[in-house]
Amino acid sequence: IADAIEPNRKYPGVNDLREAVKEDLDNAILMSLNRTINYVTSEGNYLDEDTIHAKQYLEEYINKGE
Repeated sequence: IADAIEPNRKYPGVNDLREAVKEDLDNAILMSLNRTINYVTSEGNYLDEDTIHAKQYLEEYINKGE
């Protein structure tokens, strides 16, 4: 997440992601994963299944905490 929000990053939604990190790190990481998945698939590029697994794991982790 640090790489995704570093000061030199300029892409749509980066400021929202920076703010989300301040509120809830786990949800910010999930937000970043979702954005990455949506972007990669919308471009028709290969998406490594580990990215999907990371998203699923994090969703389960967050839901256990509720």
